[in-house]
Amino acid sequence: MSKLPRLEKQTIYTSGEHLPISSEDLKAFHVRTRRTLSTPRELSSCFPANTPVLVVLTLLLASTAFLAFSDLSVPRSMISTIDAILPAPAVSVDASCSQLSPLSPPPRSALDANYRKLKTLDPAYRAGSAERLAQAVRIETVSFDDMKEQVPFESDPRRQGFLKIKNHFEVTYPLVFSRLRYPELMTPPPLPRLHLNISHKHLRREVVNVFGLLFTLEGTNPTLKPIILMAHTDTVPVAEETVSEWAHPPFSGFIDAERVWGRGSVDCKNSLTAQLDAVELILEAGFAPARTIILAYGFDEEISGHAGAKTLADTIYARYGHNGAELVLDEGSGRSSRLGIPMSLVGVQEKGYTDIKITVSAPGGHSSIPPPHTAIGILAEIVAAIESKPYTPALLDSNPYVETLRCGARWNPSFDPWLKSALQRIDLFRDEIVKELFENIETKFLITTSQAVDIIQGGTKGSCLK
Repeated sequence: MSKLPRLEKQTIYTSGEHLPISSEDLKAFHVRTRRTLSTPRELSSCFPANTPVLVVLTLLLASTAFLAFSDLSVPRSMISTIDAILPAPAVSVDASCSQLSPLSPPPRSALDANYRKLKTLDPAYRAGSAERLAQAVRIETVSFDDMKEQVPFESDPRRQGFLKIKNHFEVTYPLVFSRLRYPELMTPPPLPRLHLNISHKHLRREVVNVFGLLFTLEGTNPTLKPIILMAHTDTVPVAEETVSEWAHPPFSGFIDAERVWGRGSVDCKNSLTAQLDAVELILEAGFAPARTIILAYGFDEEISGHAGAKTLADTIYARYGHNGAELVLDEGSGRSSRLGIPMSLVGVQEKGYTDIKITVSAPGGHSSIPPPHTAIGILAEIVAAIESKPYTPALLDSNPYVETLRCGARWNPSFDPWLKSALQRIDLFRDEIVKELFENIETKFLITTSQAVDIIQGGTKGSCLK
């Protein structure tokens, strides 16, 4: 029988006996012992009580050597045996994911009264909040792909909804917005950025690049970094042929006992109106925050945000510099119980993104005498080839999901013991962790590049090849 390579010698100590084994042996034992190695209880019944531990370990490692070249994996029932035999983990999950003590502001009667409206979900306030969101949903603020390269201008007929929603917010949130109208623009701005300052006793309001909204509620302590609350006013379009498939019309803002329905009710006018609701309440209570609060609302997030979010970011960066904010709160996963405990997920990285357009041209003709492959047929083969070769998954140490998993392992007493053990020896069992995550649609694209063919056009008439 071939011996496994003896690399990075380690020693297992059990009941006074010791046996040198390599990291390759450890991995083979952990990963490739299904069907041959029994459960701990079955193992104990296989040997008399006085069988030397060294003999048992030798037999286990012999099984490892025999199965090292198979594709078998460790059964979950073997985890206690694995933990008993393997050396101490290289990374202990118990040392991961430390938590800060909760912060509680000092009592303030007016502010606390308004906070109770949110905490207890006061029925009247709940109904009013739902209606404010519904009204925002009813205003169509759609970003189309062909707007991506356009310079925003106020008279753009497809962007009139952004002016309407600004006017709506002025009326709905009078303490956040000035009761004075914004200056009317008679002509489109000569530069991509339009920046207007409008003073108010509560906070500074600015219009950035025609449709972007920026609010700054100055804190009483200028040494504290600001917090930035973000959202966007735009939504994706609705294909006309799909309107009949909606439970309620896409821009109806229909309210039932549980939900507000319509485009933007989840992405992300809900976040937008929730933030404005909250700031309106603290202004109503006369609250002066110690830390500056910034509200930044773009208008083209759905088409990459080059005119809205980028311009807002440049403006904020110019004022506060690199690492100039204490917290940035934007749309995202938010709270999740995916790992068995409630977790507020902090976004620290974002995947890159690109659009690729493929155009296939072929000679025209008639469908009665077609060529072997039409342009549509060739494009179909390209699409099939792309989808048949997904990107290879990988779990790098720099991937923040590694720490998320360790947080789950530390704080959830019912966390999968197999995964917890593997995480503590991630260099040995990285491939098995990747396999586990890749098979779950909720975690698959946290460890690999996603790709999707989502727009296709071609052909103008049934009999025409063009």
